[in-house]
Amino acid sequence: MKKLLLSVALLYSTAVYSQVATGLFQDNYTGSTGMLINPAEPMVDPNKWEVNIISGALFLGNNYAYYNQQTVFSLINYIQSDYHNGENISFFRQNSVHLNAVGLVQGPSVFFKKNDFSFGLFTDMRVGASIESSSAPQNFNNLFTIPFNQLIRIPELHSAYMNWAELGVNAATLLKDNGKGRLYVGADVKLLGGLTAGKVDNNQQFAFERQNDSTVNATPVNMTYSYAQSATGGNPLSNLLSFNGGGVGTDIGALYIIGPQTSCNQLYDWKIGASINDIGVINYSRRTSNYQLTSNGDASFSDTAFVHATTINSLNETLSQIVYGDTVTSHHGTGFSIWLPMSVSLLVDKSLGSGFYIAGSVERRLAVTFNMIYSPNIEAITPRYESKWLTIAIPLSLYNETDFHFGASIRLGPLTIGSDDLESLLIRSKMSGTDVYVGLRISPFKSNCKRPKETKNSDKYKECPPQPLQ
Repeated sequence: MKKLLLSVALLYSTAVYSQVATGLFQDNYTGSTGMLINPAEPMVDPNKWEVNIISGALFLGNNYAYYNQQTVFSLINYIQSDYHNGENISFFRQNSVHLNAVGLVQGPSVFFKKNDFSFGLFTDMRVGASIESSSAPQNFNNLFTIPFNQLIRIPELHSAYMNWAELGVNAATLLKDNGKGRLYVGADVKLLGGLTAGKVDNNQQFAFERQNDSTVNATPVNMTYSYAQSATGGNPLSNLLSFNGGGVGTDIGALYIIGPQTSCNQLYDWKIGASINDIGVINYSRRTSNYQLTSNGDASFSDTAFVHATTINSLNETLSQIVYGDTVTSHHGTGFSIWLPMSVSLLVDKSLGSGFYIAGSVERRLAVTFNMIYSPNIEAITPRYESKWLTIAIPLSLYNETDFHFGASIRLGPLTIGSDDLESLLIRSKMSGTDVYVGLRISPFKSNCKRPKETKNSDKYKECPPQPLQ
């Protein structure tokens, strides 16, 4: 049971399409992945076509809890050890709580370009989770042990979890060329297949206290929760792709390019981009349950009440028994919806010459409802060297305005590997999350990145010569 609780705790207290995987999404030579963040990106890729074989990214971050003196690798061994009891989990002192998890596995995907148009297809599996609260729990200092005679306050909070599949099409085009710059626009439209999901909304603060006689006294609660379970029995592969819900999503983006492409190392002077990602919602209707826990007065129950709550159904019955005095009243029908982790992304990328660039990027969540997965807020500055066969990037990022990360990534031909949070992998410290990504793709041996031949319109990229005075 502790292992199960710890798995859940790690998801939510060290807490996915991870816009922060800069090595995958900001490299001009990875358009088959970049189109997931800015749909206009293939138009800037020097390759005429590209096939993503497989790519993956995982981001976990929070400002609430951390493992002290751990890296990702040491933590894996620590959790698997028999002596682990959660006591090494410590808590930051914060006025508000932000917990985010974002994960992506991108399957076979492709784009190809012809003249001023590009077209692409993509597939991916994603997972996302978040918890948002305007205040932090009080006197909650251990995941597995509730102290005696100490009032623990649980604040109003909203959380959601979802994993889903996407099958999408991408299209982009040159919208305008004014002689000084080129404006590209693009869009993704994707079919969404919802797998497992869940959400918990604690609509008002409540408190509880464990007494010396093992009685727990709790103040009134106002909470709702819903979940969609995975299929059981039968073929494991069929169960994996047995969708509980569906929907349609879209991404829209634009890129403005200033300066000519003169070589594989000089694609432009400036690249300015903006996109809105994950506009959409998944409606869950299969294998779903909704529950409501609302009490008008205080409750009292034994601290052993949850000992036998080893399944989700027995947990539902126990909570209903405590609040309503029976095991069924808490159930409130089926079906619910969760919005995608909608966000806006901005990018300014400057060429420094000889293949060197420096990019500034901002990602901000668009919170339109509590009924959604919240993406992280991230600002980053990324210097990099970029060419056809090699890219090296050093991202410096700020997570939710409080947590500074440094990272590194490298692309050797078709293979990209990196992390935007190297400290979590290499240095024992207060580990509150991590970030890793990898990508493998194929593209033409030669790129279309030579200086354009002189034509009758070539002078539109040159300054007009001075005219004699009349």
